[in-house]
Amino acid sequence: MIMHIKTAPLRLMSSLILALSSAHLYAATWKLDEVVARHVEQTTPYFFYVGKGESWQDIHFSSQFNVQGSSTVIVRYDNQLIHQQNLSGKGTLNFSLPPADSGFHRLDISILQKPGPGQSTANICLESSNLQTTLTQPNLSYQSQRNGMQLNQLPDVLFNSQLNRPEPVQALLGFNTANFLEATMMSRLATAWNFATPVQWRLNITPESAPDFMINIQHSAARLPAVRMSLNQVNQVPSLTIEYSSESQLLMAVNALLNQQYLTQLNTATASLNGPVARPNWASVRRFESLTDLGISDFKLDNTPKNISLVFPAVWEVTDILKGQLNFRSQSGLLQGSTLQVWLNEVLAGSTSLAKLDSSPVERQFEFVGADYPYTNSFNMTVSNNQLNSNNCLPNAGNALWIDAKKSKLSLPYQMKQGVISLSTVFDKTPEIAMNTPIATPIAISLAQVAKNMLLSNDPIGLNITQLNPSTPKTINILLNAQRYQSELQKYSQILYLPTTANGSLITVRNGNFWIYSDNNLGVENFARFWPQIQQKIPNNTAALFISAQGQITVLSQTAIEKTETPIIEQISMRTIAIILVIVAALIIGLLFWRRTRKAQKTKEEE
Repeated sequence: MIMHIKTAPLRLMSSLILALSSAHLYAATWKLDEVVARHVEQTTPYFFYVGKGESWQDIHFSSQFNVQGSSTVIVRYDNQLIHQQNLSGKGTLNFSLPPADSGFHRLDISILQKPGPGQSTANICLESSNLQTTLTQPNLSYQSQRNGMQLNQLPDVLFNSQLNRPEPVQALLGFNTANFLEATMMSRLATAWNFATPVQWRLNITPESAPDFMINIQHSAARLPAVRMSLNQVNQVPSLTIEYSSESQLLMAVNALLNQQYLTQLNTATASLNGPVARPNWASVRRFESLTDLGISDFKLDNTPKNISLVFPAVWEVTDILKGQLNFRSQSGLLQGSTLQVWLNEVLAGSTSLAKLDSSPVERQFEFVGADYPYTNSFNMTVSNNQLNSNNCLPNAGNALWIDAKKSKLSLPYQMKQGVISLSTVFDKTPEIAMNTPIATPIAISLAQVAKNMLLSNDPIGLNITQLNPSTPKTINILLNAQRYQSELQKYSQILYLPTTANGSLITVRNGNFWIYSDNNLGVENFARFWPQIQQKIPNNTAALFISAQGQITVLSQTAIEKTETPIIEQISMRTIAIILVIVAALIIGLLFWRRTRKAQKTKEEE
């Protein structure tokens, strides 16, 4: 693939307009999670991301604080000390950060709290119960500056891909709504980019909701020697435009934007291509066998607990308990009472002692097991630890315990759910979506993005959007027609109040195929907006589901579920097995002691 990329004819042209324009500057805010410190020493790491080709100036941290007693805040930015301040009572914490270039940056806020009144500072093994420092509404305000636009900065050049803001991103899609190829290429572009903030892909934007960025595909009636791709600002809104004259040119341009190895070469705002470009690797089903697979990175423990959300796919019907193995690296020489514990949904799942460990091996493991019931596919995992390296629990030895997320294994038995909720499982292969009009493209994009976030890798999805033929339906079929929509809803008139069904949508499953009905453009936008929130709420074995214009769901039909009798032999945990073994061992020892005593008495009587 690399050789193919290097030999592909490529002609790059700098955009004169952008070169002469001034730098684009705007103010923004990056929200941070609040801090609640209840220990003598606690460090909270924050990460923020500056988009490709972007720089931040005038960065300021601001937060409200509430301290019981007194505490000291120490701030490190990319491992450099930048601020230290004593806090007491209530007030506002403010400090400035140095300018930041593109990439990820780390901000560590350490809080040191003094023991409460009457407690000796010579021994802090028993922490004062009134230790608490709270930082609420923390955020970073900054001025973002971009001196130019380059294609290899996508998607950050359109919108910061890691910025998580409360309101969704508004993306305006401009293409021929009668052209299925343009709808296909637009869907592939939209599903290739991952944004931390949910994106609403729309064909029309009202004056009240201006777009955050735009994507345009334009067909040229005149024959073009090469397909043209360009980035520019339209009324201060970043825009990506593809202009083509043949289908092969459009496919070439989209492949160039999706193939990361090729995209890195496009270091200008405008590019023209006249040779073939290899397609990217399409998304595949990812594994869920380690903490890394669930998006958890390595982390450090320093006598403070770490809370982690383990969310397995909503299309899984869990059939057994969660089991796992935590891989960690800890210092040796810790004293008795040093422990590492794992809690799952506030129930102790495993514990191991850290006291008197040998210097080798460096990496250690211990197993944990979740509660027997209820079975669930989401867990609140808490990893807590207690590291004692002196009789007075003084933190001067630099306690450190590292969790290796990639080597920490997870096992959760499951089977796939059935019905409407299983729609996302279709995207594990190159999916083909049939629709009667490309106006329904936002529905296809929303379906694909939800499936990608839940089940697939970060690669783009090879969507194909084709003309709907009712006689030969595809696995996913979308029909945008008001008359047919009302006709299908009539089948459930005893459940639904039909006058309130406008701008909604209906999903049914028939013969293994999914059918999505809606009445107009608003119905399309509402479905695309609410589908990411509602799929995980859909009951198993739902055969027909109505989604209102407000995002409320109504189960209209469910397939019959065969009830199986509860097995006589139920699974039991390792803790129960251990208790049984102890009881059996006690009975055996008692029996042996009884036989020995009886034999001794019998021998004595014979004498």
